[in-house]
Amino acid sequence: MVVRWAVLLSVFFAAASFCCVKALSTAPSHEFQEVRPKLWRYNGEFAFIPSPAARTPVAVWLIEVKSAWIMIDAGAASPEYSEPFLKALKQKLSTSNNPLRLIMLTHGHVDHAGLLPWALDEYPDVSFAVHEAEVPFITGGKQYQHLKGDTWTFALGKWYMPAMNSSLPVSRQIVLKGSSGDVANSVSWMPKGLLTFHHAPGHSPGQIFFVHHSTKSVVTGDVITNMATSFPFSRKSDPACDNPFAMPTHMWSDMKASQRILAGVSGIETYFPSHDDDAGVSVAAFKAFAGNQHDEL
Repeated sequence: MVVRWAVLLSVFFAAASFCCVKALSTAPSHEFQEVRPKLWRYNGEFAFIPSPAARTPVAVWLIEVKSAWIMIDAGAASPEYSEPFLKALKQKLSTSNNPLRLIMLTHGHVDHAGLLPWALDEYPDVSFAVHEAEVPFITGGKQYQHLKGDTWTFALGKWYMPAMNSSLPVSRQIVLKGSSGDVANSVSWMPKGLLTFHHAPGHSPGQIFFVHHSTKSVVTGDVITNMATSFPFSRKSDPACDNPFAMPTHMWSDMKASQRILAGVSGIETYFPSHDDDAGVSVAAFKAFAGNQHDEL
């Protein structure tokens, strides 16, 4: 009886953590759109739980440099996401003679890295970059279910997180080390000052966000979200800056500290979450979110 109730509670809370994340407020783009100069976003949809009402936007980014394309995250491996995404990726890359040379992961959850094995097979000259704290989950064989957390939501919900393919080639892995730095210090062909990374743990141990300096933009990963929310039998709200999904966030206290790190980066004009129903989060909206949580931020 105890086991039965534990299973039922796990299912309930796993679903409850997503019940306020409903259908996209706008249709998925199914193409890469230039949201800032030389910065393109593909915004597809992925169902974290098997329900049409739980489809969530998941973004992948392309950055154009003089001799190459750089991709941030690799998207989800589910058919409803992968088929239009792969078509859009090939179409976008075909508009230039420059090759895709690097995939940088904000973190390794299935919606961000699910298609990384495919990309490495399809593009044999591509390397992938990941923070040193995320390496065990990308190439080290460790699963996120093995993590200890500081919330009951993660303790129950982690068992419903899909297992990741961690047998990727270490020879093609670039490890980003430390709390922050210029990605070009680890990638010799990348222009200096193009992108910096900042370690932002909590949602996962090695999550990072990227600052695209020329456009004063941040690709935030899951440090924040910008979702339209809806509870059963209610109208959907407008997109609003908010915390990441609770179920896969193993250390809520670390995640709040990472939001303070994000708030401390100066000179930013737009924050682009990976789960975004809109065209990014303005500085004013992010400050309002931070201000509403002043006791934590």
